[in-house]
Amino acid sequence: MELSIINETKKIIEEFNNEINKNNEKYYQDVLDFLNLLFNQNCNQILKISISKISLSDDIFEFYNKIIEKYKINIRKFDNDKFNSNEIYTFHEIIEIALIMSNNLLDKINYKIIKINNDKTKYKIIITN
Repeated sequence: MELSIINETKKIIEEFNNEINKNNEKYYQDVLDFLNLLFNQNCNQILKISISKISLSDDIFEFYNKIIEKYKINIRKFDNDKFNSNEIYTFHEIIEIALIMSNNLLDKINYKIIKINNDKTKYKIIITN
């Protein structure tokens, strides 16, 4: 009797862990897709993304917000009403927007974008855990 309860409990825990892993894989893929769009890349791993170009568009902001909704992340969505795509933004402002959005999503999977060089504006993605 006790052995069957233990086995059933193990089975439930394994199934739960499998679901968590599937969800984490889907989240990783969605974040990877977002970063590929944002940084004009076509990488199959987050750590391989090169941060040399940035694209900001309504589609990217919408995708960011959909990820937040889909995974019920406790961060504020991007407010499209406050961002005027016809306005000219400074280089620093564009980088700041991209870094905030990226790091918001990366934090959940223990990644982060950091500045790697004080002379030039170079960034890379690292594992934080």
